[in-house]
Parts: sequence; structure tokens; C-alpha cells
Amino acid sequence: RRFALLKKIFEELGLESERLRLSWISASEGQRFSDVVNDFTEKIKKLGPNPMRMKTSL
Repeated sequence: RRFALLKKIFEELGLESERLRLSWISASEGQRFSDVVNDFTEKIKKLGPNPMRMKTSL
């Protein structure tokens, strides 16, 4: 519920909701953790720089 609200806030701020991700991973799932982090990193790189950061630097 909070996650859905946070996604809406991201969109209202002009941020892609894809910049936010929630994954439940247990401590014994090291490989899964690595896969999730690598996948998320690739997606963020494809989205490019944070548009909010660019607005504040002007």
C-alpha cells in the first residue's frame, strides 16, 4: 500500500515509477539478490540521469 502511494508520488514529481522497485529476498538468496540488483541497475541506466537532479542543478 505504501509502495503504491510512493509510486504515485514519483509520477506526480515527474519521475518514472520504474526508478522505484521493491523485492522481497531472504538472506539465503544471495544469487537472487545479485540478479535483482544487476537487473535494476541496467533499467536505471537505460532511463538515464535523474530528471530531478538536472532541474536542481540549473
